[in-house]
Amino acid sequence: MEGSGITPVMNVGNGYGYCDGLGFGGSGLWLFAILALMWGGFGGGYNNNLGYRPATAEDVNNGFNFSELQSENRDILSAVANGTAQAVAATNQAKYDNINVAKDIQSALTAQLGEIKVN
Repeated sequence: MEGSGITPVMNVGNGYGYCDGLGFGGSGLWLFAILALMWGGFGGGYNNNLGYRPATAEDVNNGFNFSELQSENRDILSAVANGTAQAVAATNQAKYDNINVAKDIQSALTAQLGEIKVN
């Protein structure tokens, strides 16, 4: 690199002919890769001991059925929530109607008491 004006920033070799720049001590990277492949790859492999297996048509069908059940449950919960809201609204309206009736009765009694003369 002399005379080119380029200087290396990191050491990409250790002088023994294999790369040590990744921090695995040379052959450690290869050992890791071989062990990972022996154990079923890097996370997406098929392994009966862990319960992983490809999806079957029955699994896909069960997934769609479960999704449909969830949708039906949401519909039921929505209907219950709407019914509850309507019941609360009706109760509030009845309360305000009763208060208005009581105010009307009070006004009528006040008017009648004002007409009574004390001798």
